Amino acid sequence: MKKHKLLFLDDEDNVLRSLERLFQDTEYEVYTINNSKEAIKLLDKHKFSLIISDYRMPEMDGVEFLKIAKEKSSETIRMILTGFADVDVAISAINEGEIYKFIEKPWDGEQLKVQLKQALEFYEVVEERKELLDKVKEQNEELKEWNVNLEKKVEEKTEELMRAYKKLQLKVKELEGRDRILQSLLTINDFEDTLDLVIEAILNIVKFDDIIIYVVDKEQKKMIAKSGYSRDNSKSIKMGNKISNFPSVPIPALNPDKEQSDYDEYQMDKINEYSYLIPIWKEGNCLGAILIDNSKSSRIIEQEEFNIVAGFASLAALAINDYLVTYSLPDIEDRINEMLGE
Repeated sequence: MKKHKLLFLDDEDNVLRSLERLFQDTEYEVYTINNSKEAIKLLDKHKFSLIISDYRMPEMDGVEFLKIAKEKSSETIRMILTGFADVDVAISAINEGEIYKFIEKPWDGEQLKVQLKQALEFYEVVEERKELLDKVKEQNEELKEWNVNLEKKVEEKTEELMRAYKKLQLKVKELEGRDRILQSLLTINDFEDTLDLVIEAILNIVKFDDIIIYVVDKEQKKMIAKSGYSRDNSKSIKMGNKISNFPSVPIPALNPDKEQSDYDEYQMDKINEYSYLIPIWKEGNCLGAILIDNSKSSRIIEQEEFNIVAGFASLAALAINDYLVTYSLPDIEDRINEMLGE
């Protein structure tokens, strides 16, 4: 895997030195600069995985600079540093510049490392999606060539082609769903709304009677239902506020080394074959689970359907992890205020 390049832009040299010290023993290649115009020149020489810019800069503000950075490399993760007085202004500008998030000064060093690591994981997912889209485009061109000569093909080859085309259509839907979820993670959205997008993306590919996303609540030592859809008369109905009344379930004691394709490991009800719990893993920790259930229609869940849901579990993990990191920020702010004697 290529080494990630990080760019830090701030007109205060002491801030840049602090960032250099924080990341000097990491695997990242770090660039620091205190001038916006010179920073723009760097954008032409290097492809940065992540850029952090101060909001208040003498020549142009951080949002304006990050807009330029986006034009040069739309995949680059963009963050902004801001003081307490500029928080409201920064938030209003985030969606405009498609900025991943803002970091309030003063920051907590260890928390900043976690945020950057999470952002770079997101960057890697985007890069992977881009490669998949390129592959899909290439396969589409091949399919067009096949269609031109379709009448000349034997019946067996035609059937094989149609099967491949249907699989490709499902892959396109999957990529479209992933793209919507990734765009949601790029902007400031309600946590449950992002989980709703995960469920909608799954249901656009494969249908279930019920689908619920659970999130681990460490205090209660259970998994709490956060988002869900239920099918009634072939219609998808968002559970909305009723999701809070859905019963919690124990955290599954699953082996993270177990292959996800072995779905007997995740079967909730061993009496039937209609209900499964797909864990949401990240770095060996269970963050939650996706429940899929076809008890109403008594339709057995196929292996391919299970794999599709398991694939979206990785995006749900990003959303949940982002929520957990953000949720802990008030505690960090309290510790900072305590240190400052406020």
